Amino acid sequence: VSTAIVSNNRDTGSLALSKQVIGQCEYGTTFPVSISGPGGYSAVYTFGCSGGLYTFTNLPTGSYTITETVPEGWTATGSPQTVTVTKGATATATVTNIRDTGSLMVTKHVEGECDPAAQFVVSISGPGGYLASHNFNCSGGSYTFADLPTGTYTITETVPEGWSATGSP
Repeated sequence: VSTAIVSNNRDTGSLALSKQVIGQCEYGTTFPVSISGPGGYSAVYTFGCSGGLYTFTNLPTGSYTITETVPEGWTATGSPQTVTVTKGATATATVTNIRDTGSLMVTKHVEGECDPAAQFVVSISGPGGYLASHNFNCSGGSYTFADLPTGTYTITETVPEGWSATGSP
């Protein structure tokens, strides 16, 4: 009796996934990216705020769909997208997240006689420990805090000695 052995090896390649994160990113924010491909193959890699590069290796050749679960307050480009993994090669893809932003205008009114050296400091605090402030002088006026991460902000004022604040920020 003669015996023959026939072996088959699946063609494989790799997929290098680059993650870019643009804007203020709060500690603990995650960006899970999944890939799905031939034969029901699926895998997930979770990036943090620093982004980076991750390579999926030994993937069966074929078409892969890349999909990210986008965190609230972020916009993604490059998800979903489809790439083709070929034998012995590394396909590349990039998913970029950009923080959604807005602005907040604060208007300051100063009533009564005012020493020109007086400073009225208005501060805002918001998502991820965001802090900013603006100094107003006796003229008051408006100031716009721009490119703020979306979310809820608290407005406070450091009231100079001899003054009182009315109204609510």
